[in-house]
Amino acid sequence: MESLLTSSQTNAAFQLKADFVPLTVMRLQSADLDNLAQQLTSTFRKAPNYLDQAPVIIDVTELKKQNIPFDLNAICSLAKTHGFIPVGIRGLSDDEYKAAEANHLANMSRSKKIPKTSVSAVAEEEPLVIKSNSLIIDKPIRAGSQVYAKGGDLIVLCSVNPGAEILADGSIHVYGQLRGKAIAGAKGDLNAQVFCRSVDADLVSIAGYYLMDAVNKPADPSATIHIHLKNKKIVIKTL
Repeated sequence: MESLLTSSQTNAAFQLKADFVPLTVMRLQSADLDNLAQQLTSTFRKAPNYLDQAPVIIDVTELKKQNIPFDLNAICSLAKTHGFIPVGIRGLSDDEYKAAEANHLANMSRSKKIPKTSVSAVAEEEPLVIKSNSLIIDKPIRAGSQVYAKGGDLIVLCSVNPGAEILADGSIHVYGQLRGKAIAGAKGDLNAQVFCRSVDADLVSIAGYYLMDAVNKPADPSATIHIHLKNKKIVIKTL
């Protein structure tokens, strides 16, 4: 994480920091509003606690490729009605984005550049150190708890109870039952994986791709469940 605060701004009221926050991306395949409303309702019902007030980026890249017209105002309104908070738009050119500014969406198609002076000032004062330490938890993770392994893997030596949420920038290893919600590759690592003895989770996510109501309870207690991405889809198999 890099701070954009220089030595001459030590009394500033705030700091600007570059951070990476996992965001849900809604990749639109259709502009049919009725179809979209039905799927939003169905999706939200499966994981209301996870999706309620969730920030979402609306990706219209596929619609643009197929020259499918769409009503961005109506799409944003539907998303808000179903509990999402649209925060960005992807797939529009700069000229097209001007027409979308009324929805207060950030233009995610254009990369932002940090001023060189700010970066050099930070480098002189506080070198960026990347840590890849794993976080080990030796107690059951109870309902209502949230555990985040920042910059590494999460290793849980017990079980994860319903209503709990575990996150890791790397992979997740649970030496027990995995319930609740598990989010691996929280910063977009497509190679992140999840391992556990059995899974009966409300949601499993890897690098933003998620599967709801993930269930696999092998009869063999010594078996291991392996959850990973394949062709941008979550796959669950028994080892």
